[in-house]
Amino acid sequence: AMIYLGDRWPKAFRGSLLTSNIHGRRINRDRLVREAGVYRGVHDVDFLVSSDPWFRAVSMEYGPDGDVYLSDWSDNGECHDRDGVHRTSGRIYKITWGDPIAVKVNLSSASSVELVEYQLHPNDWYVRHARRILQERSAEGQDISQVQARLSHIFEQHSDVTRKLRAMWALYAIDGIDDDWLVNQLSHESEHVRAWSIRLLVDHGAPTRNAVRQFAKLAHSDSSWLVQMSLASALN
Repeated sequence: AMIYLGDRWPKAFRGSLLTSNIHGRRINRDRLVREAGVYRGVHDVDFLVSSDPWFRAVSMEYGPDGDVYLSDWSDNGECHDRDGVHRTSGRIYKITWGDPIAVKVNLSSASSVELVEYQLHPNDWYVRHARRILQERSAEGQDISQVQARLSHIFEQHSDVTRKLRAMWALYAIDGIDDDWLVNQLSHESEHVRAWSIRLLVDHGAPTRNAVRQFAKLAHSDSSWLVQMSLASALN
């Protein structure tokens, strides 16, 4: 399991990638560093080290409070049971920075327009769950015309590329964009938008002939490592 730490944590921790290390009885922390266009992972100081020899961290999530929730298998068999599965010895930990806080939230009671605004929330827990609920409402046949309009506005007008991407993903989840729209984004000024347009164009099957033609042009003209890697992945 792996997660990114958000805004509730000190600046030195934000953006860190946490990964469960079940054999090392610890949670590793890594940073993504970009050099010459290419991303690589760099090990940082471990986020957590347990003195319990049975500690087996198998899953991590962060919640609406921004804290980390960790499930501990707590078994002496590591990847293979030695004396039967221990079904009663598991543990769940909540890891927080500063005083723990309790957050009660029910996004299902929010209006669809309110769920759109959660796409701008600093905690990605709200973003992802709001997007999921919007997708479910769209699949149920609810009117999402206002949702589509607001998300399109965010994509076009917001200055932060991360928010543009959130709007783009939400639009795709509710079937609010088509292949022609995505092909148009292949010329977007942001390499991240271009790369994600490629990924979404092949997400549901073979791309259209128009998309393939544009892919071929990008392969020759676009110097972005992200775009080139997305094109290479699309070939598969």
